[in-house]
Amino acid sequence: MSHTFAQNVIHVVFSTKDRRKLMPNEFRPRMWAYAAGICKKFDILVLAVGGMEDHSHLLVQIPPTLPVAKAVLAIKSFCFWLGAAPTALEFILTFVP
Repeated sequence: MSHTFAQNVIHVVFSTKDRRKLMPNEFRPRMWAYAAGICKKFDILVLAVGGMEDHSHLLVQIPPTLPVAKAVLAIKSFCFWLGAAPTALEFILTFVP
């Protein structure tokens, strides 16, 4: 009898354009919650999330049926915030609970 076990854990890092410090402390938890929500839609388990003013880290476990490239693309869909101007970031975050 054959058994298969797959555990795809990846560390994803996104940075702002030119490593500009565009993510103030008060916005980061909401950004991370949004990223976790994106992951949940794709059955991606978020093990850890964090970051600084100029980059974000996610440690995620993707299901074996989801290609790594598609998983990263799904997560990256939130990444446009990282290059946004502070006023655009504030505007976007007004729609995130």
